[in-house]
Parts: sequence; C-alpha cells; structure tokens
Amino acid sequence: DEGKIKEALEILDGASAAMKRRRLLHRAAERAEAEELQIKELKADVEIEYFRVDAIMVYTAIPYDERFKKVGVIYKSIMEDLEALAPMYISKHKPVLDGMLADVVLKFAKHHAETDVDASMGLYAKAWKIFERLPSGRKHIVPIRIDMAELCIRKKNNDLALTILYDAKNECEAVIKHNTFRFAVCMTRIFDGMAKVYIQGGKYTEAIEVSERAVKVMDNVHLHSEGRFKKRYVETLRIQGLAYESGGKCEQALKIYEKALTCSRQIGFHAGVGAIANAIGDVYLKGRNFYKARKYYVDALLECKHLWLDNPPLYSKIARSLAAGLGKTFMSEDFSDDVCNIFGNILTGASAGFVRNLLQRLNLLGHMYQMSGWLAGAQKIFDFSYLKSCELVKNCSTEFELEISSALRYLMDVNMRMNEFEKAFQVGAESLRLRRKWDQGSLWIVSLVKRLAKIKRTLGDVKQAEELLVESRRMEESLVINSNGEHIHSEIARGKVKG
Repeated sequence: DEGKIKEALEILDGASAAMKRRRLLHRAAERAEAEELQIKELKADVEIEYFRVDAIMVYTAIPYDERFKKVGVIYKSIMEDLEALAPMYISKHKPVLDGMLADVVLKFAKHHAETDVDASMGLYAKAWKIFERLPSGRKHIVPIRIDMAELCIRKKNNDLALTILYDAKNECEAVIKHNTFRFAVCMTRIFDGMAKVYIQGGKYTEAIEVSERAVKVMDNVHLHSEGRFKKRYVETLRIQGLAYESGGKCEQALKIYEKALTCSRQIGFHAGVGAIANAIGDVYLKGRNFYKARKYYVDALLECKHLWLDNPPLYSKIARSLAAGLGKTFMSEDFSDDVCNIFGNILTGASAGFVRNLLQRLNLLGHMYQMSGWLAGAQKIFDFSYLKSCELVKNCSTEFELEISSALRYLMDVNMRMNEFEKAFQVGAESLRLRRKWDQGSLWIVSLVKRLAKIKRTLGDVKQAEELLVESRRMEESLVINSNGEHIHSEIARGKVKG
C-alpha cells in the first residue's frame, strides 16, 4: 500500500532526524559513563536507518534512480557517522562499533555493485579489513571474497576471479565447515563463480564439472527444499544449464532449465522465471524452432512486467537479450499479425515506463521488417505502435509524444517505399509537429525536413520542396559541434541561452 509506505517513510524520516540531533548532544558531552547507553541508542539509530532503506526501495511512486540515490546517501551517512564516533569510545566498545561499521560498509558495497564496480570493490576491501580485526570476523570474509570474484567476472578479469575463488574455497573449508548450511551456501556460490569463469574462457568441460558439484552440494544438505535458499538453487541450476548449453549439450540444458523454471514459478520468483524462460528461448532459437522460442520469450517478457518498477537495471539486463531473441524469431518470415497480437497482450496492464521501453523495441523490429522488404508487415507494426503511443499520451503524459513521432517517422519511410507519397507526407508532417514540441533543431529534425522536401519534389510541388530545403539548411547552420562531438545549437554554444 503506497499510501502506508509513504506514511511510514515520514515517521522514519522524523525519527532519523531526532536520532541525529541526539547523537550531536552525546558527542558534545563525551561522558564515558554514558557509553553503554550510547551504544544501545546507536544500534537503534542504525536499525531505523535500515528500516528507511527498506521502505524507500519498495516505494515505487518514486522513480528507481531516485530511490537508489537516496539509499546510497543513507548508507554513506551511517558509515561516516560511525567512523567519526569510533575514536571517542573506549576499547571495550570498539568491537561492537567495528561490527556495525563493517555491516554498513558491506551493505554500501552491495548497493554500488550494480552501477559502479570499482567503488564497490573498494568498499568490499574496506569491509574485509574491518572484519579481519574482529574476533569472529573471518567467517564473514569468505562471502566478501565471493562477491569480489563476481565483480571480477563482470569485468572479464577471469584469472583474478579464479584466484579469489580458490582462496575463498580454502578459507571456507578452514573456517565455516562446522556450519553445514552456511558452508553449503558458500561452496555453492564458489562453484557457481568458477563455472562462470570457465564458460567465459571457453572451458566448457570444466564448467560442467564444477556446476555439477554446486548442485550436488545443495542436494546433499537438502538446501533446495529450504524456502530461503530456493532462489540460490534456481541460480545454480541456471548456471549449470548455461554450462551444458555453451558446451553444445542442448538437450541436457533444456531439462535443467525446465527444472529451474518450475522451481521459480513455485516460489513466485519473477526474475528467475524471466531469466530462465529467456535461456530456454535461446536454446530453441539455436535449433531454429522459432515457435517454441517465441513462446518462452513472451513468457519471460510477461514476467518482466513485474520487474520494471522494482528493479529496472535487472529488467534491462534481461530485456536486452529478450528483445534480440524475440526479434530473430519473427525474422524468418512476415509475422506482423502475430507481433501485434503478442505485444498487445504483453502491454496490457503494464506500467507506462515498461510500455515505452517495449514500444521502442517494437519500432526497431518494424524497421528490420522494412529493411527486409516486408513493407505491409512493417506498416502494420508501425500502425500498432502509433495507436499504443497515442494511448500512452492520453492516459499518462504528453512526453510520450516522442514515441508517436518515432512511429510516424518509420511509417513515413514505409509509405515512401510503397509509393504512397501523399500519405507519407501527412504522417511525416505530423511526426515533425510532435517532435518540435520537444526538439527545436537536432540532426533528427533536419533529416526529417529533408525527407519531407524529397516527398514534395516527387509529388511535383517544387516550390514547397525548396522552402523545406532552405529551412533544413538554416537549421544545419545553427548547429555546431561541441567538445564531446555532439551537435548543439549555436545560440547555446555562444552562451545566449541557458539550457
């Protein structure tokens, strides 16, 4: 309930401000006898800040980027506060303070992992150093090593990743072996990481071997039946399936993926369903079974609706691959009617941002149809995109007029190739009108005006064609190239207009 989340956030924000004022008073007093009380209050302060983080991340009325930024500010504030307080406490309370500091640094590192790998690596290293000086800190270093290895894999630094993972394995066997569940989770993550490294390096036999060891570890302690570990089990199966698929063993890969898909659906794991359905679609696409591939890609896109507001970076990661795969299944012949029906179902009830993102991909697919010579199919796709964009403007915001403009521009090109020049000019002129509300003279506009001039010349209206060409030249002259190689208006470049 967004209304209640907003109310909760207001209460937590007030509590957070009050706690900060109290901490300032404590810092000014510097009474050693009050330290016990201060430590308890400090723990409560940090807990409240974590509650704020949880509330912000589920409050989807705020755009994701803004939520992400706010959470980063909170983590940074807690970290700086704890670091400033550390020198003021006697040695008796130092481990407690260090534990709290290590915890927040670790959370801050994970928060940064999606957007800034280098910053995240620095924070993980900082957390590692803090845990090293804590009496029971060694058991926390293994997960940190694994997280750092994951970041190395993302940067394609496979040698370093493998070194870190082997160190983590040795540390895990030395420190965590007595804790069965913790040991199993860490070892599974280590083997998963190794499999990813081997897949990236083209060593598919080794990847299959370590991925099987990961699944075996989970099966041995029945982790797959524990609710809190089921998402981990899905990810382990996905990596095992990828190892088999990369090694050319597609039948075994499909069996593993189907098992992971069933598990994801049982626990309502939308990201898991999206990623696994996408992977199954890829396998069928490789086998040129376009109909089955399309079914799984569509299933994945339907699941991605749920991700759009909750986790846009994860949605984008899955959707990029999905759009490419789905597009290929429609390129074997003209499937424009299927395209419009399928996308219509996917878009029903979806958020505005999700619809906008998918319409951009749909326009690209229509353009591919146009380039392949399927002009009637491209026309259907762009007409559908135009209608859906109009619905967005009506129901949401005029900023979606840019999508209408794009669809009309593509439609104009199709009509030109079909020799329907009168219709081409009408839709092109409407595209220009809508675009000019948001864009006063970019290269996109210049190109469109030139196209309209070409249409008028073809229709025999030489006078208007010349007028349009003169207008396009005037706009070109007002464009200059800035230091980044981007075109901007000369008036802005001269400082006459503040952007």
